[in-house]
Amino acid sequence: MKRKYLSLFLLFAIVFLFQSCDPQIMDDRRILVKGNIVDSANNPIQNISVRTQSYGTILGETVSDANGQFQFTSLDVEDYNGLNIIVNMKTSSYYYEGDYDFDLTENANYSAKQYFSNSQNREAVTYNLGKIQLNEAARLDILFHNIPGDNNTVAYKLEYDSAICQIDLNLNGSEDCYFDNDYYQQLDINSSNFQTNLNSQLGTTVLFKYILNNEPEQTISIPLTNLENTYVFEY
Repeated sequence: MKRKYLSLFLLFAIVFLFQSCDPQIMDDRRILVKGNIVDSANNPIQNISVRTQSYGTILGETVSDANGQFQFTSLDVEDYNGLNIIVNMKTSSYYYEGDYDFDLTENANYSAKQYFSNSQNREAVTYNLGKIQLNEAARLDILFHNIPGDNNTVAYKLEYDSAICQIDLNLNGSEDCYFDNDYYQQLDINSSNFQTNLNSQLGTTVLFKYILNNEPEQTISIPLTNLENTYVFEY
């Protein structure tokens, strides 16, 4: 008998958990979302997806037209539910900073934007996102060459803009695209001709930070001026 009640309790708990994650859609309120999507050269980009969602539930969606413009009416949710407006992003309930790569973009040739509002007093009925610049995807290959005869060791890490920029709708459009690798990679005399790569945004800068033989940290700025970029580091 105890097992029966325990099973029923667990069943109701699971049902409640899933229901509590569903956003509460408001029947009497709609929001208007509009904007204009361009590339780094200010040229319009067509067929870029724009969606509103909350906890993975799509509330409205459209794509940009030949002029890069979009406009649509979306459902809205209660203020205690978070609202996201995602541009050129695959739909998902959760995004993590370490996963903000071009694998999450629908059109992998361009970056993406995630607008969000977690305000408890969200009253806006129109979200005019204005001009949205999606930079082209740029690749950087870094080649490490150990100089023969030198027993140098090097530790390095990379800081750069990720594929997806986050914008808080309550903070006047300030963007956060920053990605920090957090930990150093170690290379020694046996790591000659080592190679690594990353994907970032055209027109941005990669910070290559390194420590040579336990000396003070040094920083090299590598601008991404082309779709394909290569940097050679000798140590």
